Amino acid sequence: LRTYLDARHPGGGMSDMGLFDYVAMVEETPVDTHIVEYRQPDGALVACALTDRLKDGLSMVYSFFHPGADARSLGSYMILDHVRAARLPENRGKGRALAEGVAMSRGDRVLLTDADLSTPIEELPKLEARLDAGAGVAIGSRSIRGSQIEISQPIYRVLMGKTFNLIVQTLLLPGLWDTQCGFKLFRGDLARAVFAELRTDGFGYDPEALYLAKKRGERIDEVGVVWRHSAPTKVAALRSSLDMFKDVVRTRFRKPRPLQ
Repeated sequence: LRTYLDARHPGGGMSDMGLFDYVAMVEETPVDTHIVEYRQPDGALVACALTDRLKDGLSMVYSFFHPGADARSLGSYMILDHVRAARLPENRGKGRALAEGVAMSRGDRVLLTDADLSTPIEELPKLEARLDAGAGVAIGSRSIRGSQIEISQPIYRVLMGKTFNLIVQTLLLPGLWDTQCGFKLFRGDLARAVFAELRTDGFGYDPEALYLAKKRGERIDEVGVVWRHSAPTKVAALRSSLDMFKDVVRTRFRKPRPLQ
């Protein structure tokens, strides 16, 4: 926090606060106050938010980020993350949370990226170049030429991922070798249209989103990217895999909605 204040707000109202003043902001308050941390895969802290949990929502009291990470738009990311959390009264899964976030987007392009930044944001120009060349969606891949795995997953997760991909290719998306890498860039209008139709609430949303884009006649380009495994994950190896398999089957045989 001190580094952030010195770089961004020298001489501001909080510049002369000491350690115990910061402690009081969290502990000496009548409301339920939390510190929300945002970390890189190696555990390095890049951003924080002081957040009050109220009966009718969340109050983001103060936020700060590493001043050397300006290009990552961490301030905007934290705001959108809090909006997403406040809008969903219950945890309906990653797919539903993303659908809510995409619906709020306004940009010409929409990037979906894992919060742990397993694929570094510096890989974004590779995806942007594909959209510049006419693709509707560009997806990061760990399984094609040009990809670079710097920290690998445990072998059982690698094997499960390859098996799942064969199922996805057979039923939905032949020719795409990695639909589960959490780094995808959509044309903005396409993202909002696709996620408005999304019915998969859980971790299996990726194949459905890409399948809906394909059904619209959009080109999907797969791009090799840098990827680093981050150990903490909410994807349960067996239960989540079974749920994702069911989601793929439902997507394949579900009666389609009219295109909007």
